[in-house]
Amino acid sequence: MIKRVIIGLVIILILGFLVFQGTGKAEPKKKVFDRSIRYKTNSYKPYDIKFAFDEFSKISKKGFVINDEKPDYVNKLFQSENSVFVVCSPYFLPNNQETAELLDFVNRGNNIYLSAFTLAPVFLDTLLNLKEKAVFYNQWPPVPNAEDSTAIIWNGADSIPKTFSYPGLGVSFYNEGYLEESDTLEVLSYDQKGGYGLVSIPFGKGRVFIQTRPMTMTNYFLMHKSNHEYLGLILDNIGAKNRKIIWDEFYRRHPLSRPDYDVSKPGDSYFMELVNQNPPLQWAVYTFLFGLGLFVLIHSRRIQRPIPVITDVKNTSYDFTKALAGLYWLKQDNKNISEKIASQFFDHLQTKYRIYPKDFDLNNAAKIARKTGRNESEVQEIIGQLAFLEQNETIDKKWLIKFYKDIHKFSKS
Repeated sequence: MIKRVIIGLVIILILGFLVFQGTGKAEPKKKVFDRSIRYKTNSYKPYDIKFAFDEFSKISKKGFVINDEKPDYVNKLFQSENSVFVVCSPYFLPNNQETAELLDFVNRGNNIYLSAFTLAPVFLDTLLNLKEKAVFYNQWPPVPNAEDSTAIIWNGADSIPKTFSYPGLGVSFYNEGYLEESDTLEVLSYDQKGGYGLVSIPFGKGRVFIQTRPMTMTNYFLMHKSNHEYLGLILDNIGAKNRKIIWDEFYRRHPLSRPDYDVSKPGDSYFMELVNQNPPLQWAVYTFLFGLGLFVLIHSRRIQRPIPVITDVKNTSYDFTKALAGLYWLKQDNKNISEKIASQFFDHLQTKYRIYPKDFDLNNAAKIARKTGRNESEVQEIIGQLAFLEQNETIDKKWLIKFYKDIHKFSKS
């Protein structure tokens, strides 16, 4: 009897506490200005970019699509024409192959708009044809400037200069010095100290637009007074209205370079980022990991059958290669052998010096000689041999041996 009374009193106290919590008026929480820079597309927090994302998604007459796959020859989005690839992300880290594919995309008449805090050096090297390799600057998370304000002056040739400012954070762009080496650079906007804002660089039939002040894409900047007009000027210049817009999510989800760069402070993976944004999913993942660990701990001592010893498989790749190479030599297929030597030579130039086959001609002989450290006469000799190889269907053995020695000397010295 006493036990039931105690249980009833406990239940009444719990219900009373819940009713009090539901009806009691809590003091309103004081709103605090969120100064965290996240650069996310799904939030209207001050330093996210949902406003810019919404504007890009609805302006194009040709359509808007989100790309979350690697930009290579398999990705049909980058085989299209009359498009603009938009990257508004903390980091833009394409590797050599992706850089070549993206610049080929621009060369065919498409545009790229980049607004990122961290840029891959290989992209700047190839785009600007730098004499010395660019240095990697990891600017994420960004370090705001001492001055808590930003002002951008539009300098477009087709409009009157106009200043756009806001009292928010500013972030410096460490790659600005490399942009100055471009002879064809067009400055569309600059800051109050004369530094670059939005720049345009022609490449083939298209253009690459680099926003050196990515904070101007944030909700705070664009929704402050009439600053949305700045985004309108950008959209006009990149041709967003009459081009198909490809919005990037691939590089946003890949904060780690693949595979050439050393990021001093790598970001979280996309999976963990998604988990941390959803508390129920977070608990589910942690519970699963705990259960998995418990299962392994309990069954770690179970009896296992002896694992049979399997002899190592002999690697016959080298013998196969020797046999295949000897087959070409026995058939005296000198033309085919020479073409394979030339193909390996071009691969060596592209990997080590970023010199592409289309640029290896007499017009660029002096530039190639400086970049490779060879004599210009050696470069001209190789170019002449490659031209001879392309023009002749039959190659004699003596010419093949000399061609091999010249290529080997050029590659190894």
